Amino acid sequence: MSTSVSRDVAVKALSALLEGDTTRLKYLLAPDAQMRITGDFGYSGTLKDRAEILKFIADALSRMQLNHPCLRFDGSIRRIVADGELVAAEIKGASDYASMIIVKAGLIASMTMYFDTRAYAEM
Repeated sequence: MSTSVSRDVAVKALSALLEGDTTRLKYLLAPDAQMRITGDFGYSGTLKDRAEILKFIADALSRMQLNHPCLRFDGSIRRIVADGELVAAEIKGASDYASMIIVKAGLIASMTMYFDTRAYAEM
């Protein structure tokens, strides 16, 4: 996978995630994609396929009505670096966080989200 394709796919996927656009995100995730959310708060853990990832996001979006900052996906990509199939991104949101993404065959194979769980727990 070329670096430019990996970067492009990652930017599209992160943008869809930040905008809460699960329809667009669906077409960027491999069927067996995994998403790991680090930390020790209620959302931490590993989602094991595209369906589970999309359900998690849809459920979180439905809870946004509570206006809790922890439940918002809004933010912007501050920096992004790609090398082959690996992409690293820094995102500015309710709290700064980072994501490591692996792109294979033009789709997200895995995504790890690194949150400041202390900041989220205090919100």
